[in-house]
Amino acid sequence: MEQQKVKNNDYDTWLQEFKEKTVEVLKQQTITTELPDSALKLKEAEEAQSTLQAECEQYRAILAETEGMLRNLQKSVEEEEQVWKAKLTASEEELQKVRQQLSEMKSHVQDGEVVGLQADPSEPAPLEERLEKEKKLTKDLGQAATKLQELLKVTQDQLAKERETVKKLKEQLQETGEEDSSKEGTSV
Repeated sequence: MEQQKVKNNDYDTWLQEFKEKTVEVLKQQTITTELPDSALKLKEAEEAQSTLQAECEQYRAILAETEGMLRNLQKSVEEEEQVWKAKLTASEEELQKVRQQLSEMKSHVQDGEVVGLQADPSEPAPLEERLEKEKKLTKDLGQAATKLQELLKVTQDQLAKERETVKKLKEQLQETGEEDSSKEGTSV
């Protein structure tokens, strides 16, 4: 019986060693088959990373170029805005002068005066001619004032459009800056 126990014990030991070696051989086979797969996956991941980095660099270059163009555009818009402001100021000054002249002419006509002359009843014909000329001049000045007011309105409208364009460009520039900063934080 003891011999039977020894044989069983040897068999159990042999069986245990066989199981362990079998598991070990299977593990090595798994590792051997996994290595080429892992190397392939690593290579693919490196290629993908390289492609993504190239795309990131391309996007950064495009973004920098776009920002430069926006800055140049904003600068030219601001310069144009200064030109329009100067034109607007000149138009307003001219309009003010014309209004003042018109007011003076109207008061002269209402008072019966002709520029620098008092009405003299002995010479009605020349005075009537002067009066007609003054009325025509007043009418012409009124038309000029109207034209200047129209020009002023057009200039103000254009200035408002330019300001709106500048506002939009500034918003785009801010959005572009925000996108750039968010992309930089997530770059690969």
